[in-house]
Amino acid sequence: MGPGARQLLIELAGCPPSVLSDADALGDAAAAAAGSLASPVVFKHVTATAKRSLMGIAVTEEVHVIVRAWPSEGVASADVMAPPSADLAPCVNHLLAALRPSHHLTLELGRGIRHSRSQDGRVE
Repeated sequence: MGPGARQLLIELAGCPPSVLSDADALGDAAAAAAGSLASPVVFKHVTATAKRSLMGIAVTEEVHVIVRAWPSEGVASADVMAPPSADLAPCVNHLLAALRPSHHLTLELGRGIRHSRSQDGRVE
């Protein structure tokens, strides 16, 4: 059996601080990225934290996109969770276009534990 979901972690560096400090634009970027993968966005929220960062969250029925940005550092991090069959390229492209990093790194994980029990009770 394959994974129950795909998680993509994206590190973005060299982003213009003016882009990352725009809370509305950050929320819109998360929403556009999430909406590119599935049904319409059902929840969107942006918040500023005490640590001088911003966080944009967008959720559809099948996908979530969370973007955390540190404007003074010019860096951001995104977390995308989607169904295993989702093509994640449109989501990544939306985030790259919106946040304009000079470079980025992605890491993809298969999520969801599928297991069975052996006769002696061990998880295999």
